[in-house]
Amino acid sequence: MGLRAELELALLGERSLDSLVAQARGEEARLELALALLHRGRPEDLHEALDLILTQQYRALLDDPDLAARLAPLAAKDPALRALFPLELSTFGPCTLRFLGRTYTEAAFPTRKSLALLIRLALADGPQRREALAELFWADAGNPVGSLQTAIYHLNRTLGQKVVEGGRGSLELAFPVRLDLTAFERAAQEALRLPSSLQPPALRKALELAQGEPLASFPEWFAEERAAAEALRARLLRRLVELTAPENPQAAIEHLQALVRLEPYDLEARRQLIRLYRSAGEGELARREEERLQQLERELG
Repeated sequence: MGLRAELELALLGERSLDSLVAQARGEEARLELALALLHRGRPEDLHEALDLILTQQYRALLDDPDLAARLAPLAAKDPALRALFPLELSTFGPCTLRFLGRTYTEAAFPTRKSLALLIRLALADGPQRREALAELFWADAGNPVGSLQTAIYHLNRTLGQKVVEGGRGSLELAFPVRLDLTAFERAAQEALRLPSSLQPPALRKALELAQGEPLASFPEWFAEERAAAEALRARLLRRLVELTAPENPQAAIEHLQALVRLEPYDLEARRQLIRLYRSAGEGELARREEERLQQLERELG
């Protein structure tokens, strides 16, 4: 019987974890040793298991919610370990959070404001003033600071760790953040700095990071961030049209279609789309787009 099967027996209580740890040490079976130590769970076991995870590149173990939860208290006491447990926020389309091996949807949070608070702290460059956050989200409450404290309590309880920390009138996240908005902006700027011949694939790859409406559930609190993300997405699409129209009109048409969905009142993009439709022999599509353009021109006066 292999060590992995022996481990399964030990987890079922049919074999001693102590003897399994000893056997794994004797056979230098490092992965099985790490697993056995994590499940035995003594303080010294957790430290040794973490060392094995880092030195042997067993980081996939941290995607297991049960195993990650066993190690998280070490990170709570040692800030240097917190990089192993980032808060991974996806904000294009419905918001989701990945933390300690678990995925949280918007419905997992007690209120919209508690999730919005988490996002605001994730977007911040540093600590944020308690009073400013309280007034931003709970200005209409009888006790804004008290409401803020309640939201922090519920956030920390929902995520199973103290993810929001405070001191001297300010708040910040205790764990590092991976935010799709930041990743999109970084990828977009890097793509735009490339030579023109290398830009199209890099621009498309950046746009793949921005699927869906940014911060769709929170238009009232993140108007500036939403506008910046949409403007950058439109900039990438215009650049793709510029680069692809001469040699690949069909690709340019697809980019222009995406652009006018994003910015319906971009009349020049619609005019260019009409020209490309006509060049491609798509007379009916050109006619429909021309009617839409005329309607928008009337609306705008």
